[in-house]
Amino acid sequence: YHVILLTNYMMLELILTRPQEDIIRISIYDHLKYLVFDELHTYRGRQGADVSFLIRRLKSQSKQNISCIGTSATMISGSGIAEQKQKIAEVASIIFGHKFAHDQIIMESLVRCFDYTSAIPNKDELRNLLEHPHPIHTDDPEDKLKPFPLCVWLENNVALIEKDGRLLRNTPMRFSDIVHQLMNDTSLDKETCENALTSLLLWLANVNEKKQDKKNAYLPYKIHHFISQTGTVYVSLHNDKKRILTLEPLTHSGQENIPLYPVVFSRVSGYEFICVNKNYDEERLYPREFKEIIEEEENIVSGYIIPYPDIWNPDTDMELLPDSWTKKDRHGNYKNKKLPQKIYYDHQGNFSDTKLLQYEGWFMPAKLLFDPTSGTLYETRTGEGTKLTRLGSEGRSTSTTVLSFSILTYLAQYGFEKEYQKLLSFTDNRQDAALQSGHFNDFVKVIKLRSAIYHALLEKKQLDHSNLSDAIFSSLNLSQEEYAKIPSTFPSKIRENENALKDFLMYRALYDLRRGWRFILPNLEQCALLDIDYKNLTDNCKLEQQWSSVPFLNTMSPENRIEIVYHTLDYFRKSYAIWSVEYLTQEAINQKTKEITEKLKFPWELEHNEKIVYPYHIRYETLIGNTSRISTESIGIRSALGKYLKNKINPEWKTTEYIDFIKVFLDVLVNAGWLIRTNDTKNGDLKKIKIVNKHGQTTSLYQLTIDSILWKLGDENSIHSDVVKNKSYKIREQKPNQYFQHIYKTNFKEVKPIIGREHTGQLSNEDRIEREDKFRTGEYSVLFCSPTMELGIDIKDLNVVHMRNVPPNQSNYAQRSGRAGRSGQAALIFTNCSMYSPHDRHYFNHTSDMVSGAVAL
Repeated sequence: YHVILLTNYMMLELILTRPQEDIIRISIYDHLKYLVFDELHTYRGRQGADVSFLIRRLKSQSKQNISCIGTSATMISGSGIAEQKQKIAEVASIIFGHKFAHDQIIMESLVRCFDYTSAIPNKDELRNLLEHPHPIHTDDPEDKLKPFPLCVWLENNVALIEKDGRLLRNTPMRFSDIVHQLMNDTSLDKETCENALTSLLLWLANVNEKKQDKKNAYLPYKIHHFISQTGTVYVSLHNDKKRILTLEPLTHSGQENIPLYPVVFSRVSGYEFICVNKNYDEERLYPREFKEIIEEEENIVSGYIIPYPDIWNPDTDMELLPDSWTKKDRHGNYKNKKLPQKIYYDHQGNFSDTKLLQYEGWFMPAKLLFDPTSGTLYETRTGEGTKLTRLGSEGRSTSTTVLSFSILTYLAQYGFEKEYQKLLSFTDNRQDAALQSGHFNDFVKVIKLRSAIYHALLEKKQLDHSNLSDAIFSSLNLSQEEYAKIPSTFPSKIRENENALKDFLMYRALYDLRRGWRFILPNLEQCALLDIDYKNLTDNCKLEQQWSSVPFLNTMSPENRIEIVYHTLDYFRKSYAIWSVEYLTQEAINQKTKEITEKLKFPWELEHNEKIVYPYHIRYETLIGNTSRISTESIGIRSALGKYLKNKINPEWKTTEYIDFIKVFLDVLVNAGWLIRTNDTKNGDLKKIKIVNKHGQTTSLYQLTIDSILWKLGDENSIHSDVVKNKSYKIREQKPNQYFQHIYKTNFKEVKPIIGREHTGQLSNEDRIEREDKFRTGEYSVLFCSPTMELGIDIKDLNVVHMRNVPPNQSNYAQRSGRAGRSGQAALIFTNCSMYSPHDRHYFNHTSDMVSGAVAL
């Protein structure tokens, strides 16, 4: 007889219909006796109907009487055992086209782990146990665990429930609920009960880890953690203890129908800005979403309420703003309508510009030109999201990457063997799995590079371009097998492989000098672990004769001269306008790209279609002609640097006067060796290109010389403000990002390589097998999976599963979470819940419904 174990019903459909499968089809019809379905709960809806039709067609053609068998770990419906069996029998009858009786349904049989004598330990027995100075020793052997009274209590009160004479799995409980139940049963305080349960769970985990027979583990538990994406805070306009705060997207609250408004926060100062639409006809404040700004309405203005009367003082602060912002009309009113305006309002949303009401503050129209809470001045093209942020603005990819990396870090920190330092991450979309894998690997590469730079500076204190790549290479301490496509034992070949990696690291380090991601992944400078300086800056700026030709700077003190020169050179560096014959000419980039591509492998290689970025060139005039292949950045009078120099040196400058100054200034910087004219006949890729301004006259382009840059160790506290790009009229002290500072200080020499790969249905069979094998051994730390990993793949010794979103239903959750803890060990399952998905929000508030894994039929 034949048995068909159905895992892909479409394959059976094809076998029964394709002419070339004639021999197999005839054999099936002649000999098929058993048709077996694993994970029967997956055949629901349209898919279930397709499978039902397939079964009926198969049975109608078969010569044998076919017996149908279905298995599922999660098909539960109804309150009692008899009712559950009857319901499952009805569903099976529909799917298989054959009448099933309730006595044909075989339910799960459970037995107790611990010694049970028909009575749960009473209150006195538990109290005596928990009040003992050291009631639980987590290293005690197995023979002490089985009769332990708290184990018996936990199994019979929490893990199991007896119904109709059968033992069933109890509904999952929060740890806090278990603690409170123990408190009620013992009348002891929370700390005592919490410590006792924590110690007991650790004891269980230790015993299960040492057991040879993993199938008979003692209460193998799983910790399920649901993490909500942070979103927008909604508040009432109260400015006292009556204020209402909620994360729920509500427009009103309470019986008084009090209006609620979205709140965003200054990225610099942290002060709150309440998002409103100001209706002048009704004299009412209406809530608006952060990015929804009404344009050109006479009676409605979109803006923000700043509920802090003291953050703006027109009498003193107005003098600190640019003159163009503070011009008045003939009536004595300021022309600029973007300035803070006094506003009076109450908690019901009524407002007045003149009449005193319950509260007072400042109203600022969107889009903000400046932030009065921090003094930061913005360009008109700067987006609102750069100035302000919701309580949380992280995306799903970022949160998944950061959480996954943190889990792997803690697994290493707490002594797990390297093959156990891994996790499986699920998403419902295969494109998202590939995206997430790339996001994670980019994140890891960036932090490993920055960590290597930091640890190299710990040893050397100062680096320059001549020894930077060697220091990073030494700090990473990679074996040849980790980065080389073809490892070798020959010294010449080893040197070639090492040089290719050093070149790759150098390009990454140079590109990291540009103006970085300020919010998502702050760089070493923003974490106060790195200071960039320039060679001979102090000594050269103290000289007098060499600066005599530069107007204004020739009369400045050396300290002021140092400040201006430093920020000018920094502007070049952060614009990635760097000159290097060895690395950044087009010829050097082409040659080293080939070496890197040929000799390095994942993850120490260029991404698919990735090109090494050609540097920018700095100009002070508008260019004409054939300059399309040149990337340029302006330092004209209207540029950020131009505005900085004008403000610091001579606010009265006209364009021609500024051009005259900047030419002389740049000449001195070239003479000092900090800059180079890249279109000079002696230098660079542009010596054959004629660079002309809009008047047809020859002009110059400039870059910062690589040998003038110094990498120095930061003090972990001080951050150099970018006063050119981030202008402010208030003195503010920036604080380093503590989280990323801690990550960059991690010594990755002591951590196994962290690599993530995707696992989807689009993989070839060879790639799939290779990734599953390397994940089992721990060589790959993370697999980002589509639902293809839910069924039929055994990943042993897995402790952690992550879900990028809440799965569609409980059966999916049960299958995915079931990948962890299959050897009887404790397991962690954590799930991201989007604030903007009603499905995710529902199950974040009803976690037990999802964790129980019971599929209602």
